[in-house]
Amino acid sequence: MHPKQRNERQPERKPVAAFDHRKEGLNNMPIIETEIWKPNPDTPRTIIFDRHRVAQDIFKELEKHLKSDGRLPDEYFIFDGHSWGNGALFPKDAEILCSTNYGCEGVYLDILVRYEKDVYEYNRESETGGWEKRMVTESFATGKTLGDSIDDLDKMNLVASSVTAAFYGSKAEVYARYARVESGEQPRLYPLPHEETAPIAAKPKPSLTDRLQEAGEKAKSQDAQNNATSHSGRKGKANQCQI
Repeated sequence: MHPKQRNERQPERKPVAAFDHRKEGLNNMPIIETEIWKPNPDTPRTIIFDRHRVAQDIFKELEKHLKSDGRLPDEYFIFDGHSWGNGALFPKDAEILCSTNYGCEGVYLDILVRYEKDVYEYNRESETGGWEKRMVTESFATGKTLGDSIDDLDKMNLVASSVTAAFYGSKAEVYARYARVESGEQPRLYPLPHEETAPIAAKPKPSLTDRLQEAGEKAKSQDAQNNATSHSGRKGKANQCQI
């Protein structure tokens, strides 16, 4: 199937309330949109679906985001033009997935698109075929760094996090209304109407490098304690022999 044919005519969507995540303060960064919506001329303060965006335009916006975020892979960051070139539109209701792993040299980041697609299937028994809707996962872009250390793996995972945040928004703030109490009290929505509504900053998780360094320091400290205990035991036995 030609890439442009993958996007069949979609049924008309119902209007939704206009919502700007930046104005509402839910995210501190703009989200890369995969669809274009427009104001609804019939109902004020609502928007209606207009069209899907060109996949290559989305890639260019993602590349610009990674540059501004300081996360662009140092070796290369390339678009899968074989699957998404020639003006192909980004599919409806697609998921953006990231996979980071070691390759033949360096560390690779694969950005994947998972969506429902019309796939032709042939039945050998009946010798007939037809188009069926199936969930497929296809490559969208690939990034690479030549380094192959733990730090390089950690760095590429940070790139993957930046990609996810670019499409789904920053979740760096956990709002108090969804908090649960650890004191044994029954879970409930927070805050109550008369309580504070300020967001609670989420505690940042240590990186893989920090965790490895911490584990190494703990191992060294444990070895030192074991050596001290062993030395003390030998000294005590020597005193007993002298007596």
